[in-house]
Amino acid sequence: MSYRIKQVGADYRKFSIDRETGVVRSTASFDREIKNEYYITVIAEDGAPSNRSNHYPPGTPNRGSNVRLQRVFRLGGVAAVVS
Repeated sequence: MSYRIKQVGADYRKFSIDRETGVVRSTASFDREIKNEYYITVIAEDGAPSNRSNHYPPGTPNRGSNVRLQRVFRLGGVAAVVS
């Protein structure tokens, strides 16, 4: 399984993700009085096709999982773990 942050909006620039573990870390300092919520979309891919009937057909873009982050994080601190 590998993880990545979808590059959409502005909030994704404030976070990084470990491709192997899914640990999301802050790459910026945050001030809750300026903005108290950040939204990122995490894409998880295993590279294998699925034969489950409830999955999208092959080639369909992975929509990802939306992650809402509401805490004040210190620079480099763990913001979330995606699994």
